[in-house]
Amino acid sequence: MSSNVVLAVKLGSREILYALNGLQFTRGDDESTEVSTRRCYRTTPAFHVPNALEIPKCLALPHHCQVQVLRLAAKYLASLLVNARKSSEWNPSALEETSPWHDHLIVNVERRDSVAIALEARVLTRDLWRMMDPSEAEVMQSGICPNRRGGLEILTEQVARAAFHNSAQRIDPPRCHPKTREDVLETMFEWIMSSKQREEWILWLNGAAGAGKSAIMQTLAERCVAALMAVASFFFFRTDSTRNSIGPLVATLAYQLIQTIPEVSDHIQHIIENNPLIFDQTIESQLQQLIVQPYLHLPAHLRRPFVVFIDGLDECVDHIEQATFIKVFGDIAQKRDVPIVFVIASRRERQIEAAFGKEHVTGVLRTIPLDELSLAQTSSEIHLYLTDKFEEIKKTHPRRQDLPLNWPQESSIESIVDKSSGQFIYASVVVNFVSTPHTLPSTQLSIIKNIRPRGATDRPFANLDALYKYIFSKVEQLDVVKSILVMMLTTWFSTPSMTIKEIEALFSLQAGDLESLLANLAAVIHCIPYTTTEVKFLHASLGDFLLDQSRSEEYYIDLEEHRLQLLCIFFESHIPDALYYRNVEGWRIGAIVQLLTYAKATAPLQCSILKFKFGDISIDIVAYYDNFSILNSLQNLDFGDHGQAYHHVLNIFATCFAKRELATIYHYYSHKFPEELVTRMKKINPAFEVPKGWQKGKHERAISRFRRLKREAKYLLDYLH
Repeated sequence: MSSNVVLAVKLGSREILYALNGLQFTRGDDESTEVSTRRCYRTTPAFHVPNALEIPKCLALPHHCQVQVLRLAAKYLASLLVNARKSSEWNPSALEETSPWHDHLIVNVERRDSVAIALEARVLTRDLWRMMDPSEAEVMQSGICPNRRGGLEILTEQVARAAFHNSAQRIDPPRCHPKTREDVLETMFEWIMSSKQREEWILWLNGAAGAGKSAIMQTLAERCVAALMAVASFFFFRTDSTRNSIGPLVATLAYQLIQTIPEVSDHIQHIIENNPLIFDQTIESQLQQLIVQPYLHLPAHLRRPFVVFIDGLDECVDHIEQATFIKVFGDIAQKRDVPIVFVIASRRERQIEAAFGKEHVTGVLRTIPLDELSLAQTSSEIHLYLTDKFEEIKKTHPRRQDLPLNWPQESSIESIVDKSSGQFIYASVVVNFVSTPHTLPSTQLSIIKNIRPRGATDRPFANLDALYKYIFSKVEQLDVVKSILVMMLTTWFSTPSMTIKEIEALFSLQAGDLESLLANLAAVIHCIPYTTTEVKFLHASLGDFLLDQSRSEEYYIDLEEHRLQLLCIFFESHIPDALYYRNVEGWRIGAIVQLLTYAKATAPLQCSILKFKFGDISIDIVAYYDNFSILNSLQNLDFGDHGQAYHHVLNIFATCFAKRELATIYHYYSHKFPEELVTRMKKINPAFEVPKGWQKGKHERAISRFRRLKREAKYLLDYLH
């Protein structure tokens, strides 16, 4: 290959940005760097930047430019390498420097969640492959990326690890107590194991909140595994963003299929390697390619029944996705050519019932309604559960020596059974409440006996609501706790991997404060200090209670009101640099951007904005997010302060603008205080120069110039395409 062609086109951020806008730029901080000062759409550029990791720095650009920049870089690199391979001077060893760069752009950027979100990395990757003809794509896959990721690695990145029935993240999942729900379990197990000519391929277990559906599904899945059946599972949970949508469903099932039937592994990996963007396709396409087809390719003697457990379908936050899920599974069941049976549990909600009622589903469906079981049978099982649990408390509780020998009285157990109204959830919360380690169980049980629901007692959850209200009545700093609960209840806030230490930083709490705040909620909220386990509800019924004012009354959480409080808290919080590596600051900024879409100009919000600040390291976070959205949103809030709040935030972001010259040029014309921005910029960076064409009070020429630069950028992209 000709020595005057710099093959290592790593295209550092600033060079790309200035090339995109047709500007001239010479980098002088590295003597070995070669940079063309000619406009790159007129001559072949020869960029060389030692560090490919500078690429994410371009993210300070507006969103539409981010993708253009990376597409430009990828396309140019691809064309160089394809042409080089076709030339007579082809030298495979010359690709050693470029392969890591290409891998970083096309592959590794997707591993960094924050970067991938801002870049829409998958869209970029898909567009890049579309730009190439098949021969180019083959070159890219075989010659350019010899170390590209395998199918299993791509698959595991799409898996919802917390959704497995045996996931370590689902600490102590609910199971059926011994000698309870035996009839239901036996009926379902026999249906799964049936060797008769099967007509029904989908079993729908439905019931009210707290009826014990998840416990039945957990127990049944474990029983099937013990029977050496091929099992896969997906347990939805509304407040866990990793498993509250059908997005990761097929990947999670396919991964488990590989674990239970290893013979399908090569086939599944091959499909993913040939189509790395398969997880951007429809759920129907994913199921056909990653579940059905691999199963059909198995030799007949290896095709043992495959059981798929789906729990909590109603906790999938998108109702349309729920219906899509049922339709697709119904279509597969109709074909009857693959021995896959689906066991689905959910509440009997209208949209789910309607989807199961479609003609193509009803013919392959069996329904087991828990609500139709006899109250006498269910009450007997709840009585057994309570008796055994109280015996366990008497043997294991830290204060067991203080309990009377005849504790508890039979009348106390009967009272709890009556209040349960056939729902295990009430009995389960009572057991958690009575067994709290720092209390005396006999005292706790006396409290339970004396709790009476206010108002009408014929409501389905009257006794459960009364118990929830009592638990919340013991909470100190209720407003702070409510703000934390809002973060848990809002689906786009779900932070399953955030540690308690990080949550304390977000809410400006001292070490150990969160555990103290939530101590009296131990019966309903799981919280282990200083682990990567999230703070989470022990049952979805708590969220239902808190968001229904008719049930929770004074403990009702008004999401609109508390989102404003949460916004104020996040503006005022300061993330220690020690937590920088966990990207908590980036999460805070992203949350502020989201919350500002709901915000109204209020005095408390203005006060909080004036306390907004970054840490020294945290300033660099701005490069990874479209944080200018904060400024855009603030412009729309009139606090009647002549822009004081806006100026405060602008002053902070000017530091970031100074590091991102081109971003400054763009945003210079989009905000209403350009003179203020220039003043701030020069204080931070005396070398900052106002773009040519701009004059104070005469923005027309500047805007015209900027539009011309954008046209030149489009010309450049069209030329390369």
